[in-house]
Amino acid sequence: MEDWGWYASVRIEDTNTSIAMLFYAWDYLDDCWLIGLEPRRKLIRRQSDEVTRAAVDCVADAIDDMLEEDDRFELFGWYERNPFDSGVTDPRKS
Repeated sequence: MEDWGWYASVRIEDTNTSIAMLFYAWDYLDDCWLIGLEPRRKLIRRQSDEVTRAAVDCVADAIDDMLEEDDRFELFGWYERNPFDSGVTDPRKS
C-alpha cells in the first residue's frame, strides 16, 4: 500500500468502458475510507458522457450491493464532487 491508498480498475463489458477505483484513507475519522470512481479516458476512441456516466453508476451500484449485505459497514454514501476538494471533513454530517 502506498501512503495515499490503493488503485484498481474495472471494465464494464457492455460498453467496454474502464472505471478507475481509488481508495483513500479518510484522515478525519477512524476506520473510514473514501472510494473515488473516475472514468479512464481512451486516447483514440472517447466514450460519450452518457456511456461514461452509466459505467460509473454501474460500478457504484455494484459497490452499494456488496456493502449493503455486509453488517461490518455502518455508513456509506456517494458525493458528486470529491470531498477532499470540497472541504467535507465528516461524512456523517453532509
